[in-house]
Amino acid sequence: MKQKKKHREPLISEPWPAELHGLKLGFITEALRVGDIFAYEEPKRRAALDRIGFDWGDREIYIRGLQWHHFLACLFSYSKIKGSLSIAWDFVIPDEDPWPLPLRGEHLGTKVNLIREQESVLRTHFKHRAQLLDAMGFVFLPPMFSPPPEKRDTRLPPCLRLNSEELELTRQDRRRKSTKKAQNTGDFIPPEPGPLDNPIAYSFYTVVQLKEICRARGLSTSGKLKQDYVDRLTEYDKDFHANNKGGGGGGAP
Repeated sequence: MKQKKKHREPLISEPWPAELHGLKLGFITEALRVGDIFAYEEPKRRAALDRIGFDWGDREIYIRGLQWHHFLACLFSYSKIKGSLSIAWDFVIPDEDPWPLPLRGEHLGTKVNLIREQESVLRTHFKHRAQLLDAMGFVFLPPMFSPPPEKRDTRLPPCLRLNSEELELTRQDRRRKSTKKAQNTGDFIPPEPGPLDNPIAYSFYTVVQLKEICRARGLSTSGKLKQDYVDRLTEYDKDFHANNKGGGGGGAP
């Protein structure tokens, strides 16, 4: 059985100049056309090639903004150093170890989003490259070249979300609550300190009533818990009887 001959790209030889012998011109030409060699987007190089009539080929089969093999080296290095491919949109490879010297200063975040922006070109004309990125765990998220906008609550303030009828009902409800609270407070008469053998059960009073008792006795009305007022008044009663050797009536409300 005859072995199938392996295709080899013809190398430049005679009658070409000796310094060009062995140059893979076909490979270089294709690299220029698809963007692997930076030329089409570089004005001087492009103008020089245009002058000699260089054929740029199908412009839809082109990856702009990066050189594939250099980008792949950056991506591989990031995955090995950082352990993932979660690359920030503005990430620049730092000028420090352990990053390879030829890659330092590369705006990898921008390159990553340029690739994401050209996903359809990759999957249509460079399928093997898209498959390689998929195998590496690269995720084709929506491209982002600037910080995401701040999320702001654009809704109206709660007081403006009510119509006139709802607003009036809310006002009436507040007035009723305010009136009820004033009535409850106005009817309450703070008790005198209870006798030691029958101390006042301050825990049965509400916080509002306990504050009224504190005010009547010249005590502080600050406190976070109800028990703060209970303890304060209980201690006051003990001191009151220690100083006066007597007491008035007491009991629960």
